[in-house]
Amino acid sequence: MKNLRMCLVLLAILAIGSGVSFADGSDPSGAVGINFGATEECDRISVCSSSDIANGEAWTPEGLLWQTDFSQGLLKLIDIDNDCTVVQTCPAPGGASPSENAFNGDYLYHYDFGTGMMYEIDPATCEVVSSANPPGDDSAEGLTYDFATGLFWKGDSTMLYGFTYTNGTVNVVTTCPNPAGDSADGLAICGNYLLMLGYTGTLYQIDLDTCEEVSSCQLNAGAAGNGIASNLVSQLWVDQPGFIDILDRDCDQPVPTRDTSWGGLKSLFR
Repeated sequence: MKNLRMCLVLLAILAIGSGVSFADGSDPSGAVGINFGATEECDRISVCSSSDIANGEAWTPEGLLWQTDFSQGLLKLIDIDNDCTVVQTCPAPGGASPSENAFNGDYLYHYDFGTGMMYEIDPATCEVVSSANPPGDDSAEGLTYDFATGLFWKGDSTMLYGFTYTNGTVNVVTTCPNPAGDSADGLAICGNYLLMLGYTGTLYQIDLDTCEEVSSCQLNAGAAGNGIASNLVSQLWVDQPGFIDILDRDCDQPVPTRDTSWGGLKSLFR
C-alpha cells in the first residue's frame, strides 16, 4: 500500500506540471478536470481493501456502503467495518458504464454514464422500479441524495444539478456551477455542504445556499478514485484503487487538511 501511495503522489506531481486530468475508461470521455485547485493534502486514514475498479458509493443508515464494481458490472453492499465484506450484490442496470449511486432510505439509485440513465432499484430484490434521464450532459459523474431537502444532486461538465426524482419523473429545482476547471467524479452531502470529488483529485466543500466553494484539499492524484459517500455528520468514505479510505470530520466545518503542502509532500520522495 505504501508503494501504491508513493506512485499516486508521483503521478500527482506530473499532473500538476502538465495541468491534465487522469480520467480513464471508468470515467466519461469528456470529463473536465484540467486544474489542480488545492494546495493542501486531505487528511485520510485507510479502512479496508475493496473492489479493484470501484466507481461510486452510497451510504446507508445501517452503516453499509453500496459500491459500484465497474469491472464486474455489479452493485455491491459492503460492510466497511468488517474489512469491506460483501453482504449483497445486484447487477448494475444499464450494463454500459456503471457509475455513481445514491440511497434515500428506501431505494437505491444508480447512474450509468454510458446509457445516460438513472435507475431506481429495490435493494431487497434488485428489481428496477423505474428509470429516467437525469439532468446533465453525461460528461461527468457524481450522484447523491440530500435527506434534509429531498433533492438528488448530479454533476455534468459545467453544472451541479439539484433535482427531485418521483416515479421516473425528474424536476430540476436548483443548480450550482462547477468549481473552475473541474467537474464531479463523486458527490456526497455532509452537514450543510455538498462535497465534490473532481477529476483533478481535488475534494471541494460547497455551500449549497450560496454555491460558494468553502474549502478544498487534494485527495487523489487526478482521477485515481471515483466515488465518495458520507454518513452526513462526521465521516466521509473515499474509494481508491483496491481500498477504501476514511476522512473523519465535522461536517459543519471546512474540509480538514494535513499541514503538509504538495511541495512538502513531494520533498519526501526526492
